[in-house]
Amino acid sequence: MQPYSVKQSIIEGELEVKELFGYAQNNAAQFEAYEMEIDIFARVMQIGLAAMKCYFTEKGTGGFSLILFMQKMQGNRQKYVTIQANNKD
Repeated sequence: MQPYSVKQSIIEGELEVKELFGYAQNNAAQFEAYEMEIDIFARVMQIGLAAMKCYFTEKGTGGFSLILFMQKMQGNRQKYVTIQANNKD
């Protein structure tokens, strides 16, 4: 796993926020509220992932390495992110 940089994490987060608002604006007429809510939530999770990368870059993992899993559900636009810590020992 490549080490993360604070600067890169901030850039990723800012890009995700920009894309989130563009997506909401450009697709407002296309989706019902509940569909948009699902998509927005998935995108907010990406912003949170960028923030957690920044956090762990600054704080360190305390002897743990992070494994990030992105799982895309079949037939659905939702993306789930799991952060798992594994002991290096």
